[in-house]
Amino acid sequence: MEVRLTQGDFFDYGIKHIAEFTYESPEEIAKEMIAFANSHGGAILFGVEDKTGELLGLSYEQIQQISRELANAAQEQVRPIIYIETEVVRIDDKHFLVCSVLEGKNKPYKNLQGEIWVKQGADKRRITENVEILYYTFLQFWKFLLYFVLFLFHYLQTLYLLILYFY
Repeated sequence: MEVRLTQGDFFDYGIKHIAEFTYESPEEIAKEMIAFANSHGGAILFGVEDKTGELLGLSYEQIQQISRELANAAQEQVRPIIYIETEVVRIDDKHFLVCSVLEGKNKPYKNLQGEIWVKQGADKRRITENVEILYYTFLQFWKFLLYFVLFLFHYLQTLYLLILYFY
């Protein structure tokens, strides 16, 4: 899908957390995706100079290659798998690729080396302290427990209504 925007609209695209990304490797892309999934989600912009924000644009071949590598990185470099959406944006006859990563539901997300990455402002950082790793694991446990209790409550409520109906 292609979206046509003006240059001013590009940066008001409705995305809170943006990383301008100069393509390096699938492993580096995976780290950025992991950081977004472990935080509040966000978007990775391709075709924008990382340091200056200059709008360079991408060729059709570059968009196709980066899209393939994004999908591969999300599926093969991240555990558990991250689901992403990509979109082509056109500004002044230049094309850009936007990769949206939602906040993950199965935190913590890790790369194949077992590293956990989170966003800290515009940067990402690797979690190294055992306390932080424990926090993310503990958070996931409580989230699971909450879903289980809600499911159980719903099941018991349905059972109660069935009993009332048949008696």
